[in-house]
Amino acid sequence: MKKLLKTKFEDEDIHLLSIGRHFFIDGYHFTVGRNEIENKKLLGIKGIHIYAVDKKGPVGLLKYQPAEKTIRKMCKILARYCSPYGETKVKVHKIGEFQVLPYPKENVEKLLS
Repeated sequence: MKKLLKTKFEDEDIHLLSIGRHFFIDGYHFTVGRNEIENKKLLGIKGIHIYAVDKKGPVGLLKYQPAEKTIRKMCKILARYCSPYGETKVKVHKIGEFQVLPYPKENVEKLLS
């Protein structure tokens, strides 16, 4: 909760806490779906959607737009959960596409809240 209070977050977004994996990157809350049901729920929430273009994987949700450096970090986190593991083309809705290498599992687990 301490991390959540330090991010841009609105009261109506509290329901996000029951969905997916949660990351707090550079002061932004980033949610990544764990399965198809959560991915569909995230797609139904207003925000910036992030997903792999060339692989199976989760949907990520970002409520506010950070700097490109932060977006790239989030793309690398999302790519970590894509299959097959490796370089991934990630689409950030209304922003663009990024070709990224996923963060190693150990790095992502340290960022997981």
